[in-house]
Amino acid sequence: DLKLVKVGGPGGSEAPFRARTLALVRALGLDGDVLFTEHVPDEDLSAWYSGAACLAWPSLYEGFGFPPLEAMACGCPVVVSTAGSLPEIAGPAALLVEPRDELALADAIRTLILDPPSDLIERGLAHAARFSWDRTARETLCVYETLLSAAPVSTPPRRLIDRKAEGTRDDRPARRRLRVSSVPMSRIGAVGPPRLPAPSSRPVEPAGG
Repeated sequence: DLKLVKVGGPGGSEAPFRARTLALVRALGLDGDVLFTEHVPDEDLSAWYSGAACLAWPSLYEGFGFPPLEAMACGCPVVVSTAGSLPEIAGPAALLVEPRDELALADAIRTLILDPPSDLIERGLAHAARFSWDRTARETLCVYETLLSAAPVSTPPRRLIDRKAEGTRDDRPARRRLRVSSVPMSRIGAVGPPRLPAPSSRPVEPAGG
């Protein structure tokens, strides 16, 4: 028997939504068919993905979308929505549906369970393999180098002039003195080499990859 498993607990503004979901599950008598795991450690996710018949990810918005890629890397078929970055992230290795089309989502899940495309898992494995930290680091460094190469190679020192007015004595006109100092541009805004941020525990494909 198949179960619908919701992995991960609600956080922040999602808490009231989870309460409504639980109430609907009870009202429909599906308590034994819909499971909520709450938080799952990262090291245990691969077991959940590998044991799933498919991953359904019908987000209304997604900034990147790690779970579909993680599922593909574990050989799990995927259906995602057409919202946000998901069509680009999932590429040709997932089924796509409109996020608010419940019937289309149900049909896609049924297809993945009963009659999945014969090469979908292989396409998912190959697609997920394109995302790595090595590639992220190389392409991010390339962006930095491109930006730095467009900056001026050298800049002469800028002369800063500080005018200080001396006080007056016996109603004589104030005398002004020029104080000139030479300050290297590196002290007043030159851009130094960037430091790459330390990667997190998950792979990212850079934009345009």
